[in-house]
Amino acid sequence: MNAVDWAYFAGLFDGEGTIGLQWNHYPFANHRLNPVIWLRVTLNVKESFLLERFKAKFGGRAARHRTKQAWAWAHKPTSEELDYLKGFLILKAPQAELAIKILSLKETGKQDGVLTRATLLEIARLAEDLALMHGAGPRRIWTYEKVKETLLATGQGSEEAITRLHNERLRRASNRSLATQQRISSAMSDRMKKMWANMDPEARADFMENSAWKNQPKTDSSTGRFVKPKGP
Repeated sequence: MNAVDWAYFAGLFDGEGTIGLQWNHYPFANHRLNPVIWLRVTLNVKESFLLERFKAKFGGRAARHRTKQAWAWAHKPTSEELDYLKGFLILKAPQAELAIKILSLKETGKQDGVLTRATLLEIARLAEDLALMHGAGPRRIWTYEKVKETLLATGQGSEEAITRLHNERLRRASNRSLATQQRISSAMSDRMKKMWANMDPEARADFMENSAWKNQPKTDSSTGRFVKPKGP
């Protein structure tokens, strides 16, 4: 996108857009919370041409509004996108500044790849200011106090929870590694069997004589017991 596209989008966004934070809530994952920044534009238009163009330029999604006779566009921006967009904004520049701080916290406020409780609470505090800027009413569900209450109830972001999650990831990685090794071992065994089956008797004898196989225990064909190899 060139500067003209950005300037056109910023002008429309200043009038019709908003920057908000949505707390994604996962009840089946110990009620885990994940803060996500969204750009949204809603236009009272019959055709989606303009918002489809934004979608083509910026990504995100465009769809008919659920309750209004309008079209809406939404996009999860990166810090770089917001920082560049902020340079063209006037009315929504303070919102963009707060959103950039939140995205920065999401990158830097982690321990072992997990957002700490202190980081989540700081994001919740900034989200309160962001909500006031675009006039979110008292019906908002995820207020600072609600986020704090949920974090304390579930233990999300605590030292114990992060350590437990880290250990669980190590265990899963170990299991995946073991499974991979077993698949490789099985594949190699099948390959060795095929190679052995295709060998002529002389090649087999030469292989046994000049490899480590000659020092491995052999099986007595008559008794089925292992026979200790003789020394050199």
